[in-house]
Amino acid sequence: MVLCLTTSGLTHGQELDSDDESPLFKSTSLDGYLAVTGDDGSGQTQQKSREVTVHLELLDLMSIDSVQQSFEANVYFDLQWQDESLAHEGPNVRMVELDDIWHPNIQILNQRDIKLTLPREASISPEGRIKYRQRALGSFSQPLNLKRFPFDKQVLEVKLVPVSASPEQLNIILE
Repeated sequence: MVLCLTTSGLTHGQELDSDDESPLFKSTSLDGYLAVTGDDGSGQTQQKSREVTVHLELLDLMSIDSVQQSFEANVYFDLQWQDESLAHEGPNVRMVELDDIWHPNIQILNQRDIKLTLPREASISPEGRIKYRQRALGSFSQPLNLKRFPFDKQVLEVKLVPVSASPEQLNIILE
């Protein structure tokens, strides 16, 4: 299961037009599930999937290095999921260290040299809705096809992958 933030085809050396309505990056995903046990009232323990919503956004594309087969970018992503066991008396969200609660353990598969710039904290709403925000700044590996250089078009990907959940355990929804 890999989530990709990909360009829709940027021509080498192309100026980015801020009035262009087509997105520079588009998102694609493959689905999966996370096992959560629960009692349905019948005394039987069942497994159900845990749904995680992922939002990816390109903040800045700084450079493309054809020799190193990489690009530098500033990428924001957030993950959201529900955990009723963490619901609390409101009215405000509660901040917790990410490693103190269950989380989907999403890693950036094609990172070369990145810095995660936001704290590893999650906010929990009174209803138990959890949100983890992160910004990745740095270099990402990317095979480039340069046969048509300088008239080539490239697809750049930021690949997010959950490392501690199988496809049967995690239901990923890409916003």
